[in-house]
Amino acid sequence: EAKPSALIEKNILTNFKKNVTFQETKGGAIKVSVTHVDPKKASDYANNFMEEIRLFVKNEITTQQDLRLSYLSETLADALQEVEQAQEKLKIYALENSALAQENFISGSLKLDEIRMEKRKVEEISSLLFVLRSLAKSGNLDSASYENLRLNHPLVDDVDFRRILGMSETISAWTWPNIETIEAVITTLKDRIKRLDVDIQNIEENAKIYASSAENLAKFTRDAKIAEATYTVLIEQVKSQTLAAGFKPETFKVFEYAT
Repeated sequence: EAKPSALIEKNILTNFKKNVTFQETKGGAIKVSVTHVDPKKASDYANNFMEEIRLFVKNEITTQQDLRLSYLSETLADALQEVEQAQEKLKIYALENSALAQENFISGSLKLDEIRMEKRKVEEISSLLFVLRSLAKSGNLDSASYENLRLNHPLVDDVDFRRILGMSETISAWTWPNIETIEAVITTLKDRIKRLDVDIQNIEENAKIYASSAENLAKFTRDAKIAEATYTVLIEQVKSQTLAAGFKPETFKVFEYAT
């Protein structure tokens, strides 16, 4: 058995749906119609409904603006914290690392290329000396052997090669070096190659350190710029939303009251 209060509520809802209608016009306006035996009460009901709708729309817009502004403010605070953290990392990096990491890496790379080229040249000269030592041991040191040597190893006419052996730099003034000189130069060049290998290893290790340091600096700098850009965009949005929240235009217009 239904409770009396439930029956009353059902009757009220039934009469409300029967006598009160809300329609949207082609222009997008809301038309409120109320049917009642008393025209004065009908107009009062209609105007009260309309006022409730107006207040609801106004409060909804204000609530949306407040929520949006609150969200932006919280996001702005997070962005500011990220800016401070990025700047702190840059400060710590500057205290613990060289500010010239990138420049040192580039300088080391150029030096490394230079030493590698020198080692390649020394190895070429050393290889040719082994050929000369073989010819010297065979005793085949005539002009034909020299021409064949020049043909297969043009390096014999290189100024640096002849200078190392203490020979004349003039191409036509070739003399065969003795085996003792060749052996001495080979030993010297072996030591030089070992020294170059050590230098190359040291520069490569330093280059790795500088490269890692430069990479960290680039990352910290990039993070700081992104954080600052994000903060700048957000603070402009907060300003814009704050102005919009302060200016509250009446968006709900009443075209005609019920009479």
